[in-house]
Amino acid sequence: MTTTVCKNSMRRHSKRRMPFWPTKSRATPSQDPEPVQLYSLLTLYLAVHAPFPDTDPLHGRCSCCGQIWPCVSARLAYRLREGF
Repeated sequence: MTTTVCKNSMRRHSKRRMPFWPTKSRATPSQDPEPVQLYSLLTLYLAVHAPFPDTDPLHGRCSCCGQIWPCVSARLAYRLREGF
């Protein structure tokens, strides 16, 4: 155990050393997103990367990035969604 001196209050505080490996606590949620959250984010991504409504959906352009639809981002989101 080491002691450090706080500059503002000049009081001594004891400071425990933290372990080098991550510890799991029940009070903090995990950092991995839930499958439901991932699925909703993929659905939102597919909605954003949709073709312009006034063009042909099979040969139009993406409303977000302007590439020929389906753009690379929409294809990736669709493949990830099909993985679920």
